[in-house]
Amino acid sequence: MTKDLAQIVEKIGYCSLVCPLCYEQETCSGCKTDSLNEARMQCIVRQCAGKRGINGCWECDDGPCEKGVFSGPQSIRLKAFTRFMKAARPELFVEYVLKNCERGIVFGPQNPYDACTSEAEVIRLLTQGARE
Repeated sequence: MTKDLAQIVEKIGYCSLVCPLCYEQETCSGCKTDSLNEARMQCIVRQCAGKRGINGCWECDDGPCEKGVFSGPQSIRLKAFTRFMKAARPELFVEYVLKNCERGIVFGPQNPYDACTSEAEVIRLLTQGARE
């Protein structure tokens, strides 16, 4: 695993957001840093993962649940990402995400993942969109 890949995997948010690739990265350093604003400190997913001593919801026997962002507008994408990492591994997930970014399937406002209407559709976009 390359150093960049390892650093990205290390900074995946507890909820499965790939923080280093987020369009907000200049103003937000992600939920796994010491410089958190109040809203991120109060994030129920972050608090739950901290109590369980896990790196993210993909390591939780109960995850993804229906708490916090898993009940909001991004829930289909985040649940799919979490399930993918549970079934595979975070490194493979990031490899697919990076390949998709190279092809214009990126994170950010109105990204193609949010247009998906099911977790299966998100997984298809993640894995098939990344094919060489």
